[in-house]
Amino acid sequence: MLYSCYTLLVCVFFSFISFAQVGIGTATPAADLEIMSRAILAPGEFNGIIIPKVTTLPTGALLPTLAHKGLILYLESGTASEGFYFFDGTSFQNVSDTAMETPAFYENATTSPAVNTTGAIQREGQISIGGSLNTGKLNIEIESTDAVGTRTALRIDNSNGSSSATTTYAIYSENTSSTTGNKYGIKNDVSSDGIGDHIGIENKVYDSGSATTSLTGIFNDVGTTNGTGTINYGLRSEIGSANSRGTNYAVYGYAQHGTTTTDPSYSGYFRGDHFAIRNEADSDGYEMPTLSGSAGQVLTTDGNGIASWENLDANKSIVKGHLGSLWQSSTGSSNPVDYLKIPFDNDPIDTKNEFDTVTNRFTATIAGYYQICIQVSSDNYDVDSTQGLAIYKGANLLSIDVRRHTNVGSTAEDHINRSLNNIVQLNAGEFIEFRFNDNFATFGASSEKNYFTIHQL
Repeated sequence: MLYSCYTLLVCVFFSFISFAQVGIGTATPAADLEIMSRAILAPGEFNGIIIPKVTTLPTGALLPTLAHKGLILYLESGTASEGFYFFDGTSFQNVSDTAMETPAFYENATTSPAVNTTGAIQREGQISIGGSLNTGKLNIEIESTDAVGTRTALRIDNSNGSSSATTTYAIYSENTSSTTGNKYGIKNDVSSDGIGDHIGIENKVYDSGSATTSLTGIFNDVGTTNGTGTINYGLRSEIGSANSRGTNYAVYGYAQHGTTTTDPSYSGYFRGDHFAIRNEADSDGYEMPTLSGSAGQVLTTDGNGIASWENLDANKSIVKGHLGSLWQSSTGSSNPVDYLKIPFDNDPIDTKNEFDTVTNRFTATIAGYYQICIQVSSDNYDVDSTQGLAIYKGANLLSIDVRRHTNVGSTAEDHINRSLNNIVQLNAGEFIEFRFNDNFATFGASSEKNYFTIHQL
Protein backbone atom coordinates (compact mmCIF):
# COMPACT_ATOMS: atom_id res chain seq x y z
CA MET A 1 0.00 0.00 0.00
CA LEU A 2 2.77 2.40 0.93
CA TYR A 3 4.52 1.47 -2.24
CA SER A 4 1.45 2.33 -4.31
CA CYS A 5 1.07 5.78 -2.72
CA TYR A 6 4.72 6.46 -3.23
CA THR A 7 4.44 5.47 -6.84
CA LEU A 8 1.43 7.85 -7.31
CA LEU A 9 3.30 10.78 -5.78
CA VAL A 10 6.31 10.12 -7.95
CA CYS A 11 4.14 10.02 -11.01
CA VAL A 12 2.38 13.28 -10.10
CA PHE A 13 5.75 14.92 -9.40
CA PHE A 14 7.28 13.93 -12.68
CA SER A 15 4.14 14.88 -14.57
CA PHE A 16 4.44 18.41 -13.19
CA ILE A 17 8.05 18.80 -13.99
CA SER A 18 7.44 17.52 -17.46
CA PHE A 19 4.74 20.21 -17.88
CA ALA A 20 1.96 17.71 -18.41
CA GLN A 21 -1.64 18.26 -17.28
CA VAL A 22 -2.90 16.35 -14.26
CA GLY A 23 -6.39 14.97 -13.92
CA ILE A 24 -7.97 13.47 -10.83
CA GLY A 25 -11.07 11.56 -11.66
CA THR A 26 -10.53 12.22 -15.42
CA ALA A 27 -8.09 10.94 -17.98
CA THR A 28 -8.38 14.04 -20.13
CA PRO A 29 -7.81 17.09 -17.91
CA ALA A 30 -8.66 20.43 -19.49
CA ALA A 31 -6.28 22.45 -17.31
CA ASP A 32 -2.98 22.09 -15.52
CA LEU A 33 -4.96 20.44 -12.71
CA GLU A 34 -8.55 19.25 -13.00
CA ILE A 35 -10.42 17.42 -10.29
CA MET A 36 -13.70 15.86 -11.29
CA SER A 37 -16.44 15.55 -8.73
CA ARG A 38 -17.96 12.18 -7.99
CA ALA A 39 -21.66 11.51 -8.13
CA ILE A 40 -21.53 8.74 -5.55
CA LEU A 41 -19.71 9.34 -2.31
CA ALA A 42 -19.13 6.98 0.59
CA PRO A 43 -20.04 8.15 4.10
CA GLY A 44 -17.55 10.73 5.24
CA GLU A 45 -16.41 11.54 1.69
CA PHE A 46 -16.99 15.01 0.09
CA ASN A 47 -16.25 16.61 -3.24
CA GLY A 48 -14.00 19.68 -3.26
CA ILE A 49 -10.59 20.92 -2.18
CA ILE A 50 -9.55 21.87 1.34
CA ILE A 51 -7.10 24.76 1.37
CA PRO A 52 -4.48 24.58 4.09
CA LYS A 53 -5.90 25.92 7.35
CA VAL A 54 -3.94 27.98 9.82
CA THR A 55 -4.75 29.67 13.10
CA THR A 56 -2.26 32.48 12.60
CA LEU A 57 -1.13 34.11 9.41
CA PRO A 58 2.63 34.31 8.83
CA THR A 59 4.13 37.67 9.76
CA GLY A 60 7.54 39.27 9.90
CA ALA A 61 10.39 36.95 9.03
CA LEU A 62 7.92 34.12 8.41
CA LEU A 63 6.26 35.94 5.49
CA PRO A 64 6.56 34.24 2.12
CA THR A 65 8.68 35.85 -0.54
CA LEU A 66 7.61 37.57 -3.75
CA ALA A 67 8.02 34.22 -5.44
CA HIS A 68 5.05 32.95 -3.39
CA LYS A 69 2.68 35.67 -4.65
CA GLY A 70 -0.82 34.15 -4.98
CA LEU A 71 -0.43 31.78 -2.02
CA ILE A 72 -3.83 30.97 -0.49
CA LEU A 73 -4.55 30.07 3.12
CA TYR A 74 -7.66 29.71 5.25
CA LEU A 75 -7.57 31.45 8.62
CA GLU A 76 -9.72 29.60 11.16
CA SER A 77 -9.26 31.97 14.04
CA GLY A 78 -12.88 31.79 15.08
CA THR A 79 -13.21 35.59 14.90
CA ALA A 80 -14.79 38.01 12.48
CA SER A 81 -11.56 37.93 10.50
CA GLU A 82 -11.92 34.23 9.67
CA GLY A 83 -11.83 33.42 5.99
CA PHE A 84 -9.67 33.04 2.90
CA TYR A 85 -6.49 35.05 2.54
CA PHE A 86 -4.08 35.45 -0.37
CA PHE A 87 -0.51 36.72 -0.41
CA ASP A 88 -0.07 39.74 -2.69
CA GLY A 89 3.74 39.67 -2.53
CA THR A 90 3.84 41.92 0.52
CA SER A 91 1.10 40.84 2.94
CA PHE A 92 -1.93 38.60 3.26
CA GLN A 93 -5.26 40.10 2.07
CA ASN A 94 -8.71 38.92 3.13
CA VAL A 95 -10.79 37.63 0.21
CA SER A 96 -13.70 36.18 2.13
CA ASP A 97 -17.06 37.97 1.51
CA THR A 98 -18.19 37.16 5.04
CA ALA A 99 -15.17 38.83 6.54
CA MET A 100 -14.97 41.97 4.40
CA GLU A 101 -15.27 44.96 6.71
CA THR A 102 -15.60 47.69 4.00
CA PRO A 103 -17.49 46.30 1.01
CA ALA A 104 -18.51 48.55 -1.90
CA PHE A 105 -22.19 47.86 -1.20
CA TYR A 106 -24.14 46.47 1.75
CA GLU A 107 -27.28 44.47 1.76
CA ASN A 108 -30.05 46.98 2.39
CA ALA A 109 -30.48 48.00 6.05
CA THR A 110 -27.52 45.80 7.15
CA THR A 111 -23.75 45.95 7.43
CA SER A 112 -23.35 42.70 5.52
CA PRO A 113 -21.73 42.81 2.10
CA ALA A 114 -23.97 42.46 -0.93
CA VAL A 115 -23.40 39.05 -2.49
CA ASN A 116 -25.86 38.91 -5.42
CA THR A 117 -27.51 41.02 -8.13
CA THR A 118 -31.12 40.47 -7.08
CA GLY A 119 -31.13 41.74 -3.52
CA ALA A 120 -31.58 45.34 -2.35
CA ILE A 121 -28.26 47.09 -1.72
CA GLN A 122 -27.07 50.37 -0.23
CA ARG A 123 -23.95 52.51 -0.07
CA GLU A 124 -23.02 55.46 2.11
CA GLY A 125 -20.48 57.19 -0.09
CA GLN A 126 -20.96 59.13 -3.33
CA ILE A 127 -21.28 57.34 -6.64
CA SER A 128 -19.97 58.82 -9.89
CA ILE A 129 -20.81 57.22 -13.22
CA GLY A 130 -19.04 58.28 -16.38
CA GLY A 131 -17.06 61.13 -14.87
CA SER A 132 -15.60 62.71 -11.78
CA LEU A 133 -18.54 64.86 -10.65
CA ASN A 134 -18.91 64.77 -6.88
CA THR A 135 -21.54 67.39 -6.06
CA GLY A 136 -24.30 64.88 -5.45
CA LYS A 137 -24.81 61.52 -3.84
CA LEU A 138 -25.25 60.02 -7.33
CA ASN A 139 -23.43 61.76 -10.18
CA ILE A 140 -23.93 60.80 -13.82
CA GLU A 141 -21.88 62.49 -16.52
CA ILE A 142 -21.46 62.11 -20.26
CA GLU A 143 -17.95 63.38 -20.91
CA SER A 144 -16.75 65.02 -24.09
CA THR A 145 -14.57 61.97 -24.75
CA ASP A 146 -17.52 59.55 -24.69
CA ALA A 147 -18.89 58.05 -27.89
CA VAL A 148 -21.15 60.47 -29.78
CA GLY A 149 -23.92 57.86 -29.70
CA THR A 150 -24.20 58.25 -25.93
CA ARG A 151 -26.77 61.04 -25.73
CA THR A 152 -28.79 60.37 -22.58
CA ALA A 153 -27.21 60.80 -19.16
CA LEU A 154 -30.10 59.21 -17.26
CA ARG A 155 -33.04 57.24 -18.60
CA ILE A 156 -35.71 55.82 -16.32
CA ASP A 157 -38.36 53.40 -17.58
CA ASN A 158 -40.98 52.05 -15.20
CA SER A 159 -42.35 48.97 -16.97
CA ASN A 160 -44.29 47.61 -14.02
CA GLY A 161 -46.81 45.24 -15.57
CA SER A 162 -49.17 45.04 -12.59
CA SER A 163 -52.84 45.68 -13.33
CA SER A 164 -53.58 46.58 -9.70
CA ALA A 165 -54.64 50.04 -8.57
CA THR A 166 -51.19 50.73 -7.08
CA THR A 167 -49.80 54.17 -7.94
CA THR A 168 -46.56 54.00 -9.94
CA TYR A 169 -43.84 56.61 -10.44
CA ALA A 170 -41.07 57.04 -12.97
CA ILE A 171 -39.43 59.57 -10.62
CA TYR A 172 -40.43 60.31 -7.04
CA SER A 173 -38.50 63.23 -5.57
CA GLU A 174 -38.64 64.46 -1.97
CA ASN A 175 -36.66 67.27 -0.37
CA THR A 176 -37.07 66.97 3.40
CA SER A 177 -33.97 68.99 4.31
CA SER A 178 -34.08 71.55 7.11
CA THR A 179 -31.83 74.12 5.44
CA THR A 180 -32.31 77.83 6.05
CA GLY A 181 -31.29 78.51 2.46
CA ASN A 182 -33.30 78.05 -0.71
CA LYS A 183 -34.90 74.65 -1.16
CA TYR A 184 -35.56 73.08 -4.55
CA GLY A 185 -37.56 70.07 -5.59
CA ILE A 186 -36.01 70.07 -9.07
CA LYS A 187 -33.54 72.59 -10.51
CA ASN A 188 -33.03 72.36 -14.24
CA ASP A 189 -30.32 74.20 -16.20
CA VAL A 190 -29.95 74.04 -19.98
CA SER A 191 -26.76 75.74 -21.16
CA SER A 192 -26.45 78.12 -24.11
CA ASP A 193 -24.23 75.66 -26.04
CA GLY A 194 -25.55 74.32 -29.33
CA ILE A 195 -27.61 75.98 -32.08
CA GLY A 196 -30.67 73.75 -32.00
CA ASP A 197 -33.87 74.48 -30.09
CA HIS A 198 -33.31 74.55 -26.34
CA ILE A 199 -36.12 73.03 -24.29
CA GLY A 200 -36.13 73.09 -20.51
CA ILE A 201 -38.82 70.46 -20.03
CA GLU A 202 -40.75 68.48 -22.63
CA ASN A 203 -43.67 66.70 -21.08
CA LYS A 204 -45.91 64.24 -22.93
CA VAL A 205 -48.86 62.38 -21.42
CA TYR A 206 -50.88 59.95 -23.53
CA ASP A 207 -54.48 58.85 -23.25
CA SER A 208 -55.12 55.20 -22.41
CA GLY A 209 -58.24 55.12 -24.55
CA SER A 210 -60.47 54.69 -21.52
CA ALA A 211 -63.43 57.03 -21.18
CA THR A 212 -62.66 57.40 -17.46
CA THR A 213 -58.98 58.38 -17.80
CA SER A 214 -58.23 62.00 -16.91
CA LEU A 215 -54.99 63.53 -18.25
CA THR A 216 -52.91 66.20 -16.52
CA GLY A 217 -49.75 67.51 -18.13
CA ILE A 218 -48.46 69.28 -15.02
CA PHE A 219 -50.06 69.22 -11.58
CA ASN A 220 -48.57 71.79 -9.25
CA ASP A 221 -49.69 72.02 -5.61
CA VAL A 222 -47.78 74.54 -3.51
CA GLY A 223 -50.02 74.05 -0.50
CA THR A 224 -50.99 76.41 2.31
CA THR A 225 -48.97 79.63 2.49
CA ASN A 226 -48.36 81.05 5.97
CA GLY A 227 -45.74 83.74 5.48
CA THR A 228 -47.22 87.11 6.41
CA GLY A 229 -46.35 89.63 3.73
CA THR A 230 -44.64 87.04 1.53
CA ILE A 231 -45.21 86.77 -2.22
CA ASN A 232 -45.96 83.22 -3.34
CA TYR A 233 -46.24 81.74 -6.82
CA GLY A 234 -47.95 78.58 -7.97
CA LEU A 235 -46.29 79.00 -11.35
CA ARG A 236 -43.87 81.81 -12.23
CA SER A 237 -42.56 82.26 -15.75
CA GLU A 238 -40.08 84.92 -16.89
CA ILE A 239 -38.64 85.33 -20.36
CA GLY A 240 -36.35 87.78 -22.09
CA SER A 241 -34.29 90.76 -21.05
CA ALA A 242 -33.66 94.33 -22.19
CA ASN A 243 -31.67 92.92 -25.14
CA SER A 244 -34.16 90.23 -26.18
CA ARG A 245 -35.25 89.76 -29.79
CA GLY A 246 -37.90 87.70 -31.44
CA THR A 247 -41.44 87.05 -30.25
CA ASN A 248 -41.54 86.11 -26.58
CA TYR A 249 -44.36 84.38 -24.71
CA ALA A 250 -44.18 84.08 -20.93
CA VAL A 251 -47.22 81.79 -21.22
CA TYR A 252 -48.62 80.41 -24.48
CA GLY A 253 -51.79 78.39 -24.29
CA TYR A 254 -53.35 76.45 -27.16
CA ALA A 255 -56.34 74.22 -26.54
CA GLN A 256 -57.64 72.48 -29.65
CA HIS A 257 -61.33 71.74 -29.70
CA GLY A 258 -62.39 68.33 -30.92
CA THR A 259 -64.63 68.23 -33.98
CA THR A 260 -66.88 65.52 -32.54
CA THR A 261 -67.64 67.06 -29.16
CA THR A 262 -69.32 70.13 -27.74
CA ASP A 263 -67.16 70.10 -24.60
CA PRO A 264 -65.35 73.42 -24.13
CA SER A 265 -61.61 73.94 -24.62
CA TYR A 266 -59.94 76.75 -22.68
CA SER A 267 -56.59 78.26 -23.65
CA GLY A 268 -56.60 79.76 -20.16
CA TYR A 269 -58.80 79.33 -17.11
CA PHE A 270 -58.10 81.41 -14.00
CA ARG A 271 -59.73 81.21 -10.56
CA GLY A 272 -59.09 83.60 -7.69
CA ASP A 273 -60.44 86.69 -5.99
CA HIS A 274 -58.20 88.97 -8.10
CA PHE A 275 -57.16 89.05 -11.76
CA ALA A 276 -54.95 91.75 -13.25
CA ILE A 277 -53.42 92.60 -16.62
CA ARG A 278 -50.33 94.77 -16.34
CA ASN A 279 -47.77 96.26 -18.72
CA GLU A 280 -44.12 95.17 -18.89
CA ALA A 281 -42.95 97.70 -16.30
CA ASP A 282 -45.86 96.84 -13.96
CA SER A 283 -46.64 100.55 -13.91
CA ASP A 284 -50.03 100.47 -15.62
CA GLY A 285 -52.82 98.09 -16.49
CA TYR A 286 -56.13 96.89 -15.17
CA GLU A 287 -57.47 95.12 -12.11
CA MET A 288 -60.25 93.08 -13.66
CA PRO A 289 -63.51 92.17 -11.94
CA THR A 290 -63.95 88.53 -10.95
CA LEU A 291 -67.77 88.65 -11.05
CA SER A 292 -69.81 88.04 -14.18
CA GLY A 293 -71.94 91.18 -13.92
CA SER A 294 -75.53 91.42 -15.16
CA ALA A 295 -77.05 91.16 -18.63
CA GLY A 296 -76.58 94.38 -20.59
CA GLN A 297 -73.80 95.72 -18.38
CA VAL A 298 -70.55 97.01 -19.85
CA LEU A 299 -66.98 96.80 -18.59
CA THR A 300 -65.63 100.21 -17.69
CA THR A 301 -62.61 101.67 -15.91
CA ASP A 302 -62.32 104.38 -13.32
CA GLY A 303 -59.19 105.76 -15.01
CA ASN A 304 -56.96 104.47 -12.20
CA GLY A 305 -56.68 100.87 -13.37
CA ILE A 306 -59.79 99.44 -11.70
CA ALA A 307 -62.30 97.90 -14.11
CA SER A 308 -65.88 97.13 -13.13
CA TRP A 309 -69.26 96.23 -14.55
CA GLU A 310 -71.80 99.01 -14.89
CA ASN A 311 -75.22 99.38 -16.41
CA LEU A 312 -75.11 100.82 -19.90
CA ASP A 313 -77.09 103.94 -19.01
CA ALA A 314 -75.17 104.51 -15.83
CA ASN A 315 -71.90 104.27 -17.67
CA LYS A 316 -72.85 106.98 -20.14
CA SER A 317 -73.56 110.61 -19.39
CA ILE A 318 -77.26 111.52 -19.63
CA VAL A 319 -78.13 114.99 -18.37
CA LYS A 320 -81.30 117.13 -18.55
CA GLY A 321 -81.56 120.52 -16.85
CA HIS A 322 -83.80 123.58 -16.87
CA LEU A 323 -84.27 126.95 -15.25
CA GLY A 324 -85.51 126.61 -11.73
CA SER A 325 -86.27 130.31 -11.33
CA LEU A 326 -86.99 133.40 -13.45
CA TRP A 327 -83.97 134.79 -15.30
CA GLN A 328 -83.52 138.01 -17.31
CA SER A 329 -80.81 138.63 -19.86
CA SER A 330 -79.51 142.20 -19.78
CA THR A 331 -76.53 142.17 -22.12
CA GLY A 332 -76.87 143.96 -25.39
CA SER A 333 -73.42 143.24 -26.76
CA SER A 334 -73.19 141.50 -30.10
CA ASN A 335 -69.85 139.89 -29.15
CA PRO A 336 -70.44 136.26 -28.13
CA VAL A 337 -67.73 136.43 -25.44
CA ASP A 338 -69.90 139.03 -23.69
CA TYR A 339 -72.93 136.77 -23.63
CA LEU A 340 -74.29 135.90 -20.24
CA LYS A 341 -74.12 132.32 -18.98
CA ILE A 342 -77.61 130.88 -18.65
CA PRO A 343 -77.99 129.85 -15.02
CA PHE A 344 -79.52 126.44 -15.42
CA ASP A 345 -79.95 125.51 -11.77
CA ASN A 346 -82.07 122.42 -11.93
CA ASP A 347 -80.87 119.01 -13.23
CA PRO A 348 -83.49 116.35 -12.60
CA ILE A 349 -81.46 113.87 -14.70
CA ASP A 350 -77.70 113.57 -14.19
CA THR A 351 -76.50 109.96 -14.30
CA LYS A 352 -72.89 110.71 -13.35
CA ASN A 353 -73.28 113.98 -11.45
CA GLU A 354 -71.41 115.98 -14.09
CA PHE A 355 -73.51 119.17 -14.20
CA ASP A 356 -72.76 121.74 -11.53
CA THR A 357 -75.79 123.94 -10.72
CA VAL A 358 -73.50 126.50 -9.06
CA THR A 359 -71.08 127.05 -11.93
CA ASN A 360 -73.78 126.18 -14.50
CA ARG A 361 -71.45 123.98 -16.52
CA PHE A 362 -71.21 120.36 -17.62
CA THR A 363 -67.80 118.72 -17.11
CA ALA A 364 -67.14 115.37 -18.83
CA THR A 365 -65.62 112.62 -16.67
CA ILE A 366 -64.99 110.27 -19.60
CA ALA A 367 -63.63 111.16 -23.03
CA GLY A 368 -66.09 110.60 -25.86
CA TYR A 369 -68.65 112.09 -28.23
CA TYR A 370 -71.60 114.00 -26.79
CA GLN A 371 -74.87 115.20 -28.35
CA ILE A 372 -75.89 118.61 -26.99
CA CYS A 373 -79.30 120.26 -27.35
CA ILE A 374 -80.67 123.52 -25.89
CA GLN A 375 -83.94 125.45 -26.22
CA VAL A 376 -84.94 128.83 -24.74
CA SER A 377 -88.22 130.78 -25.04
CA SER A 378 -88.79 134.20 -23.48
CA ASP A 379 -91.95 135.60 -21.95
CA ASN A 380 -93.80 138.52 -23.67
CA TYR A 381 -91.26 140.69 -25.44
CA ASP A 382 -91.96 143.97 -27.35
CA VAL A 383 -88.56 145.47 -28.20
CA ASP A 384 -86.80 145.31 -31.55
CA SER A 385 -83.28 143.87 -31.06
CA THR A 386 -80.76 141.17 -31.99
CA GLN A 387 -80.58 138.08 -29.86
CA GLY A 388 -78.04 135.28 -29.79
CA LEU A 389 -77.87 131.80 -28.25
CA ALA A 390 -74.44 130.11 -27.99
CA ILE A 391 -72.81 126.83 -26.86
CA TYR A 392 -69.27 127.08 -25.54
CA LYS A 393 -66.68 124.34 -25.14
CA GLY A 394 -64.46 125.82 -22.50
CA ALA A 395 -63.48 129.29 -23.77
CA ASN A 396 -64.17 128.36 -27.38
CA LEU A 397 -67.43 129.06 -29.20
CA LEU A 398 -68.88 125.79 -30.44
CA SER A 399 -72.13 126.93 -32.13
CA ILE A 400 -74.36 130.01 -32.20
CA ASP A 401 -77.83 131.15 -33.34
CA VAL A 402 -78.13 134.95 -33.86
CA ARG A 403 -81.28 136.53 -35.26
CA ARG A 404 -83.09 139.91 -35.30
CA HIS A 405 -86.31 140.11 -33.32
CA THR A 406 -88.86 142.58 -34.67
CA ASN A 407 -91.77 143.66 -32.49
CA VAL A 408 -95.02 143.55 -34.43
CA GLY A 409 -96.99 145.35 -31.74
CA SER A 410 -98.67 142.46 -29.99
CA THR A 411 -96.98 142.31 -26.62
CA ALA A 412 -99.04 139.34 -25.60
CA GLU A 413 -97.78 137.20 -28.45
CA ASP A 414 -94.19 138.24 -29.19
CA HIS A 415 -91.55 135.87 -27.81
CA ILE A 416 -87.89 135.06 -28.41
CA ASN A 417 -87.46 131.39 -29.39
CA ARG A 418 -84.02 129.94 -30.02
CA SER A 419 -82.58 126.38 -30.14
CA LEU A 420 -79.24 124.66 -30.97
CA ASN A 421 -78.23 121.06 -31.62
CA ASN A 422 -74.64 119.85 -31.98
CA ILE A 423 -72.25 116.92 -31.48
CA VAL A 424 -68.91 117.57 -29.78
CA GLN A 425 -65.87 115.51 -28.79
CA LEU A 426 -64.84 116.04 -25.17
CA ASN A 427 -61.86 114.83 -23.23
CA ALA A 428 -62.17 114.06 -19.56
CA GLY A 429 -62.19 117.40 -17.69
CA GLU A 430 -63.43 119.57 -20.58
CA PHE A 431 -66.70 121.45 -19.98
CA ILE A 432 -69.75 122.87 -21.77
CA GLU A 433 -71.56 126.19 -21.02
CA PHE A 434 -74.69 127.81 -22.49
CA ARG A 435 -74.84 131.59 -23.07
CA PHE A 436 -77.40 134.20 -24.28
CA ASN A 437 -77.52 137.98 -25.07
CA ASP A 438 -80.30 140.51 -25.28
CA ASN A 439 -81.64 143.48 -23.35
CA PHE A 440 -84.19 142.53 -20.76
CA ALA A 441 -85.33 139.26 -22.27
CA THR A 442 -87.08 137.37 -19.53
CA PHE A 443 -87.04 133.55 -19.32
CA GLY A 444 -89.38 131.77 -17.01
CA ALA A 445 -88.72 128.74 -14.81
CA SER A 446 -90.05 126.20 -17.25
CA SER A 447 -88.87 122.68 -17.93
CA GLU A 448 -90.96 122.71 -21.14
CA LYS A 449 -89.56 125.89 -22.71
CA ASN A 450 -86.11 126.56 -21.20
CA TYR A 451 -84.01 123.41 -20.95
CA PHE A 452 -80.96 121.55 -22.26
CA THR A 453 -79.99 117.89 -22.75
CA ILE A 454 -76.58 116.20 -23.01
CA HIS A 455 -76.23 112.58 -24.09
CA GLN A 456 -73.00 110.66 -24.43
CA LEU A 457 -72.99 108.71 -27.67
